[in-house]
Amino acid sequence: MVGRAGQRRWAAFAVAAGATLAALGSAAAPVAAQEDAETEQEQLRQQEVDNAAQVDALRADASEVEAAIAALDQNVSVQRARLEDAQRAVASVRAELAAAEAARAAAEREAAGLRKELEEVALAAYVRPPADDLAVVLADEDPSASAKRKAMAEAQTRSAADVLDQLRGAQESARRAGRRAGEALVAAEAAEAAEQAGFDELSSALGLQQDLADDVQARLDAALSEAAAISGRSQELADEITAREQALASKVGTSSSSSGSRPSWVSSGVEVTTVRGIEVNVIIADQLEAMLAAAEADGVALTGSGYRDIQTQIWLREQHCGSSEYAIWEMPSGDCSPPVARPGYSMHEQGLAIDFVVGDDLIRSRGTTAYGWLSDHAAEYGFYNLPSEPWHWSTTGS
Repeated sequence: MVGRAGQRRWAAFAVAAGATLAALGSAAAPVAAQEDAETEQEQLRQQEVDNAAQVDALRADASEVEAAIAALDQNVSVQRARLEDAQRAVASVRAELAAAEAARAAAEREAAGLRKELEEVALAAYVRPPADDLAVVLADEDPSASAKRKAMAEAQTRSAADVLDQLRGAQESARRAGRRAGEALVAAEAAEAAEQAGFDELSSALGLQQDLADDVQARLDAALSEAAAISGRSQELADEITAREQALASKVGTSSSSSGSRPSWVSSGVEVTTVRGIEVNVIIADQLEAMLAAAEADGVALTGSGYRDIQTQIWLREQHCGSSEYAIWEMPSGDCSPPVARPGYSMHEQGLAIDFVVGDDLIRSRGTTAYGWLSDHAAEYGFYNLPSEPWHWSTTGS
């Protein structure tokens, strides 16, 4: 709670501030307007970062992922620049603190020397007081000797006063230097706290960027696997998918971190069966049969391809990436020549995805009757579309 004295001080401050603002007049308005604009701009930038962090890179449209990459890259740049500013501020206030502490130490040394000198003067005065010299002068019949002794006594008195004045000045200088050092220490601590906050913000920004990079790498792996799966039916479409996703992956500002191990489901294998010519994981066989029957009843004849043996992907990685465990399972797909998806990142390899075909071609358009039927009914049977690929439906939509 603020006491009455504090209230009076605040009131006086308010009056003074009001007078100052009145004197400044319209000059304060542009400053406030600029600060408001900067605050609004920062809020908008932070909103873009928050939105980017929420983007599902595996399922979002390529343009949305690209915008998210740009927003997070800009965020890293902003936070890095702020950290550099904070580090410069720390260096500056630390230099000021060092100078203030050096000035205080020098003033204290001077004061200590003057105290010692004053003690010596006081001791000399005690041993031979000026009054004794004056008495000698009065008793001395030799005028020249008397004048000399008198001058010495007066000099002794002046010396003590001068030293005392110098000591007081040195003590005041030490107090001022101490205050400056204290203020510099507070400023240094605040600057270091801001620097630590800058480190934390940059780490967070880099973390968001890395998370997106990992998701984009997983997206590229899935896309490359998809391109390989449909290349026999449409090489042109496979090449289009590959080019599109590689271009997107090239925009990521940091490299993908490796998972460090193969997907857990690989070791247990996949048990498959065939449903109306489509090979899938046995766990989705019944729901797929029910959906195909319902589509057929509505006049939509769906066929397609489902399971793709992971050994095929492993063989491709050995041919184009290398035969080591790292090369097969962890090396980023873009580091292979040509790029090859990491095994285990395609729902086809788990037998949980189907590329639907009508007639002799994949469902390439959302405007087709087949896509419309799937859009309306597939979710009832546990299948979801990957937005970038109208033909691709899986249990997760990826």
